[in-house]
Amino acid sequence: MSGSTASGPGAQWDVWRFMERYGSLLALAALILLGCWASPDFRKAENFLNVIRQSSFVGIIAIGMTFVIILGGIDLSVGSMVAVLGGLGIVAMNAAGAAGAAGGVAVLTGAAVMLAGGVLMGLLNGVLIAKGRVAPFVATLGAMAAYRSVALAVAQGGEYSSNVPSFGRIGAGGIPIGFLHVREGVPLTLHYPVLIFLAVTLAAHVLLKRTTYGVYVHAIGDNE
Repeated sequence: MSGSTASGPGAQWDVWRFMERYGSLLALAALILLGCWASPDFRKAENFLNVIRQSSFVGIIAIGMTFVIILGGIDLSVGSMVAVLGGLGIVAMNAAGAAGAAGGVAVLTGAAVMLAGGVLMGLLNGVLIAKGRVAPFVATLGAMAAYRSVALAVAQGGEYSSNVPSFGRIGAGGIPIGFLHVREGVPLTLHYPVLIFLAVTLAAHVLLKRTTYGVYVHAIGDNE
């Protein structure tokens, strides 16, 4: 029977486990190959970096949501939370700039306000769910409406805008990739949002796979 191959329920289970673990990556690879085959412009390095840059903001939020989903929860308020935190950050940054702070200091002030506000809003959601025994779906659905209302109030029904020049330069800046060029004399740039996204992704991977905290996250999600 040396020439026989594995078959039966065990082999089918192995295939199922493989697809469960790597199916999404295989689907992504198939879509990328299809796009490269269909369009010469799609396979340019510039296009791939643009796609990653545009997705990096949502990607950073999705990494945090990954922890929540692994724990067996859900948070519907993150979009509204980003809206209100972005507005508060810009208001704080503009106020710091108007008070005479240097551009970099003003930007850091806005970032600090957003980070602190995110912690407080997340803590509020967590207290409602863990201590108030409110279902995550219900608690975060209510928070979504509340945060969206606050975002509209901060913007006074209009839009946010920054008067700090450094803010625009930082958002458009990045690290040039010397051996890749968009056109003659213009190097391809790895923008700061992409670098932050990659750093957060790496940190999340280490937390989930290499720390006791990550073991607890998986364990609670498996059986609370």
